[in-house]
Amino acid sequence: MQSAIPRFEKQGLKFTAISYDSEEILKFFSDRHKIDYSLLADPDSRVIQAYGVLNAEATGMQKGFARPGYFFIDTNGIIREKFFEAK
Repeated sequence: MQSAIPRFEKQGLKFTAISYDSEEILKFFSDRHKIDYSLLADPDSRVIQAYGVLNAEATGMQKGFARPGYFFIDTNGIIREKFFEAK
């Protein structure tokens, strides 16, 4: 994802990711992998559930994961496009 950021920015787009991990884990991960975009912590997966992208079938270490995908949200906060893996 990091390598795609310049292409997003050329189009005036911003990129943010959300994870069920804690802020501390995300900070460590972003520092280690030199990630420049925002990583949002959702440790209880509340936002992930609210957007309807929780992978309810996941078990073990992957429990609480969101399905891989994206939302395109305009400057007014309206979702204009979304795509998420079915499984």
